[in-house]
Amino acid sequence: MNKFLPLVVLIGLFQTPIGAVEYKSISTVGTICSEHKSSLGSVVSGRVDEVAVDVGDFVKKGQELIKLDSSFLSIALAEAEETVDSAKVELTDAKRNFERMKKLFNKPVGQNPSISQKRYEDAEARFAEAVVSEKRAEENLKRAATNLKEATIRAPYDGVITKRFVHPGEAVNATPVTKLIEIMSIDKLYVEFSAPQSQLSKLHVGSPVTLNIEGTSRGQYSAKIDMICPDIDEKTRSVKCRTYLDNTDRTLHPGSLVRVTIPLDTPPPDTTPPDTTPPEEVPSVSR
Repeated sequence: MNKFLPLVVLIGLFQTPIGAVEYKSISTVGTICSEHKSSLGSVVSGRVDEVAVDVGDFVKKGQELIKLDSSFLSIALAEAEETVDSAKVELTDAKRNFERMKKLFNKPVGQNPSISQKRYEDAEARFAEAVVSEKRAEENLKRAATNLKEATIRAPYDGVITKRFVHPGEAVNATPVTKLIEIMSIDKLYVEFSAPQSQLSKLHVGSPVTLNIEGTSRGQYSAKIDMICPDIDEKTRSVKCRTYLDNTDRTLHPGSLVRVTIPLDTPPPDTTPPDTTPPEEVPSVSR
């Protein structure tokens, strides 16, 4: 989150009979911020094979950004598949052997078992171990497949590439994480600004604000307060507010300075739902 010292100017309107000053509006400054900004890394270690994007490129969610060398990961996946196949064969054989031993050991009352108890228990233990081994092999296969998939770093959301940290041939680590690329969403932005605690009772979600943004074609924007932070900054005795802006035309830039004007002489927006209760019928009196 961008940090800035709130510069707030209260514009006086008139004095009340007891001498207190009422204010017509608040003039402050804010900063345009992005809803999402992420530094991407990799959950697997390896060597960068390809960087498909660069700073300034707009990307879609799921788009390939960086590929790591997947040679060793592909080998690990093949080995995991072979282990699963072997484990399934062993499980099938152990199960068949245990069922046969169980028939030879469990005889009707009055008949002696055809095999010793140790031989039966050995078959039972082999079957139980084969079940565990097959399950472990399946889990290792899933892990190997996931690692191979994670060798391709994709965009987590629609956005623009703002920083690039690596180039082909460089080694990257999963722990500690090596930063690979930075992405930021810019289709929906918000302006964050501060207002003095003394005027908090006059601020409401939905209250109108005027934004002056230099370097844009429009310059001035009409908006409303979308969020008022629930806590007060102890150092500045001010409250942070946010106003969300649609930026699908990509004319606004995160980090830009915004001059904010908040009129204080407007009533709070009415959020009471309309009364849909039908009117009561007045009973008629017959004579």
